[in-house]
Amino acid sequence: MRLISVLSILVAILLTAGCEYFDLLWKNYDSAVLVADTPLEPIPGGWSSDGNVVLAVQEVEDSFSEQLVAVGTDGGGLRTIPMNVDFATIDSACFSLDGLEILFSANPLAGGSAGIYTVPITGGTPQLVPVSAPSSYPTWAHESNLIAYCNSLGLWIYDMDTSASQQLVSGMAMYPTFSPDDSRIAYINFVSVGEDVFERQLWVVEVDDADNNYCISPAGWNCLYPCWQPDEDDIAFSGMEVGWDEASKFDIYLIDSEGGSVPEKLTDEVVYFGKHGPAGGLCPMWSPDGEWITFYSDRQIEGTSYFRLWKIMP
Repeated sequence: MRLISVLSILVAILLTAGCEYFDLLWKNYDSAVLVADTPLEPIPGGWSSDGNVVLAVQEVEDSFSEQLVAVGTDGGGLRTIPMNVDFATIDSACFSLDGLEILFSANPLAGGSAGIYTVPITGGTPQLVPVSAPSSYPTWAHESNLIAYCNSLGLWIYDMDTSASQQLVSGMAMYPTFSPDDSRIAYINFVSVGEDVFERQLWVVEVDDADNNYCISPAGWNCLYPCWQPDEDDIAFSGMEVGWDEASKFDIYLIDSEGGSVPEKLTDEVVYFGKHGPAGGLCPMWSPDGEWITFYSDRQIEGTSYFRLWKIMP
C-alpha cells in the first residue's frame, strides 16, 4: 500500500510538471514570448518611449470597423484608444515625438477622407494631417517633427511644424522607417523584375540627398515592414526567401543598412507536441532600448490560428 501511495505521488508530480512544461511550450516558443493572446491586425505600430506599450489594431466585435489599442508589452492587457470616428481600416500607427499624440493612417467607415490622422493618446476627435490624400504608413522621426509617409506618387517627408512637404522617391513605396539619427529612411520599393513579376525590395534613401537611393535586400526576396534598430546600423524586416512555396511564411530577419550582408533569420520554426508549425513573422517593431522586437504571428496555439502579438530578444 505504501508503494502504491508513493507511486501515486510520483505520478501526480510528473503530471503537474508535464502540464507546466507543455504550458511553457504553448506560451514561449524558442524564446518567443506571447504578449497578447487575442486576435490583432498586423500593422506597423510603435512602442511608447518608456517601452511599456505598443500600438496595435483590433477588429470591433459585431462591426465592420477597426480600433486602435495600446497593448502592454509585459502582458498588461489592452486599452482602447477612444475616438468618435469609426474607421473601416487602420494600416499603421506610431507615437509623436513628445509622446502625447498618436499618428496613424486610416479609412473612415462612413464618409471622410482616407489619409493620415493624429489623435491624443487619451483619445478624442482625430485630426486630418494636411497632406495629399489618400496617404498612408506615416512614421515620426526620432529627433524632429518630420514625418515620412507614402502615397500613389511615392515616398514623402512632411514637417509638422511648417506644413512643408518634400518628395524623396517616386513610384510605389511602402512602410518607411527613419534611421536612429533621422539621416536615412528605409522603405519597401515595389519593383518590376520581369514580365508580370514583381519584388518588394528593401531600399534606403538619404533624407538630404534623395539621389543616394539604393537596394539592400538580396535578389529574389520579398520584403515587408522594415524597422531600424535603435542606436545601431541594422534593420529588422519581414522577409520571404526566393524559391519558397505558397505555404511559406514571412519570418523576421536582420540586415545591415549598408547592404551586401546575408539576412540573419531571427524567428525559427516552431516545434510543439512533436509537430512542426510555421513560425511566421510580420511587422517587427524594436523596443526603444533595442532589447526586444515585437511581431505578429499566426502560429497555432491549442488548435486556434490567428495573429497574436509576440516578442523576442534577438
